[in-house]
Amino acid sequence: SAETKNHDEKQNFLKLENEKDTLDDAIEFLNELIGTSESLTNVGKAELTKVVRVLYNIYYDDTHACWKTK
Repeated sequence: SAETKNHDEKQNFLKLENEKDTLDDAIEFLNELIGTSESLTNVGKAELTKVVRVLYNIYYDDTHACWKTK
């Protein structure tokens, strides 16, 4: 029914919102870690920066593309 479909779409959107918040927190944490950690080597910082870039691309490309279809 239309009501069930609407409910399912709302649940999917809320799940995406929760994942977005989690991903946003992870990106923020890793950026702070890269900037403030004295124990990370330059290689470690470079590797973490790559991870942040991947997360950032997922966050902005995948989630926003999905939301645009709604």
